Amino acid sequence: MDKAEATFAPVANYSGSVTPNHDVYDVYIGFSYYLNTSGSDTNTEVFWIADSISANDTQNFAGSLFGNIDWDEPIEYVVLGVYDNDNDLVTVGFDSDWAPNNAIGHSWDSIFVYTSSESEIATALETSDTDTLADFISDYFDFENRWADNDEESNLVKFSNGAAGGNAQATASPVPIPSAFLLLGSGLIGLVAIRRKK
Repeated sequence: MDKAEATFAPVANYSGSVTPNHDVYDVYIGFSYYLNTSGSDTNTEVFWIADSISANDTQNFAGSLFGNIDWDEPIEYVVLGVYDNDNDLVTVGFDSDWAPNNAIGHSWDSIFVYTSSESEIATALETSDTDTLADFISDYFDFENRWADNDEESNLVKFSNGAAGGNAQATASPVPIPSAFLLLGSGLIGLVAIRRKK
């Protein structure tokens, strides 16, 4: 569940759950988020969730995000999973409103026209190639609102046949400022006030 850079303090905590209706393997969650108020700069991080999740079981997960996240802009996510031994079929999490009309029942090629093939994404999942997975998410970040918004449930869509594959949900929220820092801050403000009075 970690792609975390331990040398940096986390700026957000995330948690959620995945409930597939078929066995999935090498399951990851990816977050894309804005780094500035103009929305012109984004970052994508991909985290391992589980080696496998059995059909109809729920896997809970939690971890940390790193980066200068702009909380005035949306954070979106997608859940990915390889679900067969031939490594050419993939499950993807889409926004629940978008998926039933635009993804479920359609082939991979009809949904992802200009990005990696299904077998390439399956291989990336199997080999923990988080760079490829991050590129895949970034390519479609905020494109027709395909990915689920932060704290909203997504439909898992099973390709190549485009069948429903269960559901997933994830939430990312700012890391609370430790009370020690709050005390330090209030103390510094007090010192400044005293100094000004003198």
